[in-house]
Amino acid sequence: MGGRPVTEPPVAVRRRSQETDVRIRLSGRGPPGLVGSAGDPEIDHGWDSFARYAELRIEADAQGALPHHRAEDFALALGRALRVSLGDRPRRRLGEATVPMEETLVQVVVDLADRPYYESDLDRRSMADHVLRSLAFEGRFTLHQRTIRPGEIHHLHEATFKALGRAWAAAAEPAARALSPKGRVRWRSRR
Repeated sequence: MGGRPVTEPPVAVRRRSQETDVRIRLSGRGPPGLVGSAGDPEIDHGWDSFARYAELRIEADAQGALPHHRAEDFALALGRALRVSLGDRPRRRLGEATVPMEETLVQVVVDLADRPYYESDLDRRSMADHVLRSLAFEGRFTLHQRTIRPGEIHHLHEATFKALGRAWAAAAEPAARALSPKGRVRWRSRR
């Protein structure tokens, strides 16, 4: 991979509701990783792994009463920030990574085609599944996660976030031209 995928300047996103107040600053500058909290210590470790493997710096502040709401709204805000960070430049669009963590082996594939979709074999009741689904839909990208060799749940989740980081970095790499036969898709809306 040829450098950090996020365009500069950094992207700032704030998502406020009656339940939460989440602020994110996404950048390719500074040491990669999560600085601050996504609102849930277990998920913070996953997002830190994602950021490191995607070579991103995520500065976060998630406030709110319930960890579940903070974690979900963080994922929504991060999805929005990732989408904005891509800008209008053509990107490689497709990214894949297979990552081991001791006994566990996970594959993640992403497509940045502005078609939100999520498929995973993670436990649907897990917070990891919930935040990854929220990320993909707000980020408007396709995300497939597949457990090739299961193992300890912590290893499964960590390998998934690492693989997502690697896949995102590959897909977000700048390309010389749009790779789709459609070319660049342009939207226009009016009120």
